[in-house]
Amino acid sequence: PAMATTMMAAPATAVALRAVRGRGLAALGTNSRQPVFLRRCIGSTTCAAASTQAGSIHHVSSSSSHQMPMIQQQPFSRAYLSTQPKTAEEPSAEEVAELGERIAKVSGRTPSILKSLPENFTPGLALSALQTESAGGAFVRLTDFRDLAQSSRAGHKRDARSILTALKDFKRCNSFLVDTRGARVAMEGMLRSMIPLNNEEYGSPTAVDKINASLYVLDAFSDTDTGLYYAAKTEYVEINMNLLLESVKEANLKLPAGFGEESGEDDEDGPEEEVDEDEDGSEHDEASAELARRVLHATRDTMAALIRRGSNPERDMSKRRSRKYLKQIRVDEGPAPSTVHVGVQICLELGASAKLTRDIVLSPYRAAHYKADDGTMKLVVNKKKAEKDAVKAAEEKAAADAAATAAAEAAEEAKEQEAESSNNDEDTSVDEEGRSEVEGDDSGSNNDTDAKREQ
Repeated sequence: PAMATTMMAAPATAVALRAVRGRGLAALGTNSRQPVFLRRCIGSTTCAAASTQAGSIHHVSSSSSHQMPMIQQQPFSRAYLSTQPKTAEEPSAEEVAELGERIAKVSGRTPSILKSLPENFTPGLALSALQTESAGGAFVRLTDFRDLAQSSRAGHKRDARSILTALKDFKRCNSFLVDTRGARVAMEGMLRSMIPLNNEEYGSPTAVDKINASLYVLDAFSDTDTGLYYAAKTEYVEINMNLLLESVKEANLKLPAGFGEESGEDDEDGPEEEVDEDEDGSEHDEASAELARRVLHATRDTMAALIRRGSNPERDMSKRRSRKYLKQIRVDEGPAPSTVHVGVQICLELGASAKLTRDIVLSPYRAAHYKADDGTMKLVVNKKKAEKDAVKAAEEKAAADAAATAAAEAAEEAKEQEAESSNNDEDTSVDEEGRSEVEGDDSGSNNDTDAKREQ
């Protein structure tokens, strides 16, 4: 009887279901979590489809000798409904809209807070709205974060800082784990906002501007607090490294002479002392050297992060840290051979020695059981050979300079000896003349004395 009562009211319900099918009702299906009225509507549709084929429904109880009265159900299908004239029981547009809202509430999907913002909202405005909504540790949607990152404007560095703040703040306070797509959008948005606009007012972006933009993105990747380390693919990182390499070539950045040769490592205290010894007092050279060191540090940290991520570091962690790491990790890709090649090119372009390049890039890469390409190894070998040739040429030049200096000194000594000998001869002749004069004066004075005595 209950089924018969439900199916007697099926035609009007079917009209409502057909009207809101575009709102996602067909995709819901029968679910125990749905309200009773929705399950009855979907169940009546299924029963009606079966009644179309059978023509009628008979309820017979085989366990009892008493037979229930036969109830014949009117056929219920789309074809039948399309042929029947509209009746007064058809729901109105308001009822259909109300039913759609109830279905939306059933799905648990509330509208995004970003829908209330202006059409061209900025990342800072979106960040403020999301922080207000998610206060207290509420979850942040991935789609909302992507919209925030995609709203970044070219040449506005404040937008890049807003994206970085959103990554750190949501991860710390809201357990936000960015996915691969969100990491790509975030890196693109920060890079777009850090590069100045190319227009008549600001001019074209310089190589130094591009270097600073690439360093900003690579530093955000190396920082585990942002979450990009766990979700960004290697190809996204390599794109920024290629931009960094091109900008370094354009700016002609060079490390200070003798950087890292004594220790063989990238020491932060050692280079500063070497720069103080070698600097010529120009602020431009000092800024250029500092930027070159930042590029080398970023290359080292980026390669170390990629190598660590690709070598399954959770095996050496405790159980608690390992579970936390595996919960956050989305991409476990290590550095590709092309990525290592770009890292070696950056180091060599900065003027780093072959030993320093090997310690920063190749040694950690090979220690993680990776194999570098022959072209990459050839770059380092050629650099080492050029250094040996330069040392040999410098030694030969030093020997030639020493020989020339010795010959010049010998000539100077010979001249000095000749001058001394001539001076000695002149002094000797002068002494003899003076002595003869003195002796003549003495003899004359003696004769006068004798004459006086005789008188």
